[in-house]
Amino acid sequence: MNILMNKNLKITYVSLYEFIIYIIIFLHLGFFNIFSWFDTKALLISAILSIICFFIYLEQPYKNKIKSKWVIYYVLGVIVAFFVQLGRLSSVGSNLTLIQAIKVYDFIFLSLLIFPLYEILIHNQKIFIKNIVILVFLALLMRLSIWWLYNFTAIRFTNYVIHSEDWTRPVFGKLFMRVNNTCLDGLAFVYLAKNLLIDKKNKISSIFGILFMYLYVIFVSQFRMQLIAFTLILLVFAYKSALKSSKKYLNTFFLLSFICIAILALSNKLGSFFNTFSTTNISYGGSTQTRLLGIDYLFNRWKAINPWLGIGFIANEVEVIEGTYWLSDYGFLTAIVQYGIVGGIIQVIPFIVGIIDSIKRFYKKNTVYEIGLTIYLLIIGISFNLLENTNYIVIPLYIAFILYSSNERIRE
Repeated sequence: MNILMNKNLKITYVSLYEFIIYIIIFLHLGFFNIFSWFDTKALLISAILSIICFFIYLEQPYKNKIKSKWVIYYVLGVIVAFFVQLGRLSSVGSNLTLIQAIKVYDFIFLSLLIFPLYEILIHNQKIFIKNIVILVFLALLMRLSIWWLYNFTAIRFTNYVIHSEDWTRPVFGKLFMRVNNTCLDGLAFVYLAKNLLIDKKNKISSIFGILFMYLYVIFVSQFRMQLIAFTLILLVFAYKSALKSSKKYLNTFFLLSFICIAILALSNKLGSFFNTFSTTNISYGGSTQTRLLGIDYLFNRWKAINPWLGIGFIANEVEVIEGTYWLSDYGFLTAIVQYGIVGGIIQVIPFIVGIIDSIKRFYKKNTVYEIGLTIYLLIIGISFNLLENTNYIVIPLYIAFILYSSNERIRE
């Protein structure tokens, strides 16, 4: 009787966590960004809801024990770093006021969601992830509509445009304005790839979903690192699936043969694709050159201010004589530059743990999301800052999957 009561009590708490986190995810997917004034307010609401959710978690009886103590140190570390950087605003010459900095960087309190997310993954993972993926596709469809309206009509929703309205790129000879992807594209893609290649269910809908996401990246966001991440996830999952088969050696041989043939057949196309990262490329060279100049500028500023504590909280858009740089373009490098050596190490701890854990548990059953998200976030994190505003929601979710994968009882 007591066991049944405990279980029902846990389910009640988990349902409450799900409700709160669905609201946070809805806000972070940018459904209300049509209203320009709502962006920072969505972050503030999410931060407050995260704190409320965490305090509810503290009151929850019969919690699932978290053995990985590094998570507690990580959460404490990023929150302490937040207040340290607020205290340094004037000394580092930040272009943000105290109120502005809080509004821009209060997303760090989403790290508190790790603990309730862990409870959700244990008790209701399948439905929870499926619902998130549905929200992601609704957000992508809305952004696709906005992209079409922007490029083929006179209707403009500039809040979804990447950087600025003149930031266009050619697709098949025509210049298109780019519209951002969502913060949870990686989770949605891993979900579809898992269904198709690992679980072998809902194959038709998964294929169409994967195809849609590829086309979205090619035409709408034109985010090249995302194409690489998607493809690597498919290849790793295909390999993992081949190993599970009774004919694993034969399947592995055919898979590797197919990859080799595909590389040979598409060698010219692949060469052209990787050439887009060159500074001499006509269409994309400017973007690469701007990033390289920005790295030089940010590192010089980092060394001049404080390498240990970083340049502190500044606006994403940095205007200098040479041009404009966006912190969001520098991926993991931004963590070191902004938070310094100490804060940067704290920020990247989950990724180090994720890499080690994914390698150690590669052949285990419950590591698919952890492996897929590790691949995605590491590739994306090269040129895209995951540790900022609406992008950050994927980090507590990623850490919760690491905890879930490392739980011995669940894996068995």
